[in-house]
Amino acid sequence: PLFRHELITAHVTTWDFQSNPIDPKKWKGWCCMDGYKPQNRRRISLILLACGLLLGLSAGHIFVRWSHWQAWYAAYRLRTTLDDTRRLQAAERLLALGPSARARVLQSLLHGNDAVRAALIQAWHNQIPTLPLDSVQDWLTELINAWTIADESAQQAILAWLTSTLRREADVPIPACQQLARLGLHSPYVSVRYQAVTLAVHPRLGLQAELLPLLKDAEATVRRAALFAVTATEEASLLLPDEELFHWLHDPDEGVRRICYDALVSRGRTVLEIDLGRRLTNPEAAERLKLIAELRYDEVVADPEPWLQRLVRDPEAAVRVAAVRAVAELRAAQRLLCPAWVETAIQNDPDTLARQLMRYYQQLPVRLVNGSVIPAGGTPVPPR
Repeated sequence: PLFRHELITAHVTTWDFQSNPIDPKKWKGWCCMDGYKPQNRRRISLILLACGLLLGLSAGHIFVRWSHWQAWYAAYRLRTTLDDTRRLQAAERLLALGPSARARVLQSLLHGNDAVRAALIQAWHNQIPTLPLDSVQDWLTELINAWTIADESAQQAILAWLTSTLRREADVPIPACQQLARLGLHSPYVSVRYQAVTLAVHPRLGLQAELLPLLKDAEATVRRAALFAVTATEEASLLLPDEELFHWLHDPDEGVRRICYDALVSRGRTVLEIDLGRRLTNPEAAERLKLIAELRYDEVVADPEPWLQRLVRDPEAAVRVAAVRAVAELRAAQRLLCPAWVETAIQNDPDTLARQLMRYYQQLPVRLVNGSVIPAGGTPVPPR
């Protein structure tokens, strides 16, 4: 007690009472056991209780969110380590934490550098064989939701993630995989569309038909990839018949033209047929009219009617009329009636004047072998 009284006396003596007036008795009452009042004891007890409660809540919070703290530390190690092996270990640790680390993984995948993304994709490739199907579905759903905010490199990383997913031998959520691939096909970035083309032809996805719009892509690299992917499939002749494939013989890119030519050769088309197909789909109507004249008079091919039948569906009315005329004249020279598809073409033609001209050429007289003279497309009339 004597020592405490001396302490208080020293403090009170050195206090500046003029600027800070204070009651020494009150000061002594706070600090000395002799003046320790009951209300002060309750106040200190409440303060200690509040501190204990705060520490308990903090400890409970840390215990409950321990996995989130682990995810934070693993993501920190993933970002900061310079060693590839340790970076991969951090990525595997982060993925192993499951749903609690999903936000950290997405953040690293969307905003991390190339090394971080490569480590995450490799870790996903290592762990996906043992993951349950529901977990794979949840991860892909998160990637689909994050696609709109991903930049070019992030979208490339997401498609690489999808590639690793499709290598899984067990079942995969096909609808989610298809949705991600479709997002890649419609991406504004050329590199992403190019990467998505290779995914679309995967046997598990079967999105070959959705590559057809990319055949008209503004970028030649995308057109080349899409055309090669479509023509290399087993259903290529159904997805892109020869009559449609001929159009890409006029593509401004040499690589696209070469792929188209090789595809036609692989389908058994001869050099003459490929040349006819190129002229058949020439964007200039005058060139297509020249082809009709050659098919009619020059005997370019043994049977010109299949080519004329394609020209009857030409977008230009003059070409359609010329094709019907050529068929009618060829049949008249052979003393044969016009084929049935001529009548169908006339009935379905949208141009009134073109239909009238086609009807005129359909009425050309044909002298049959038995002597009957009938219109080229009409009902036979017995000879007089």
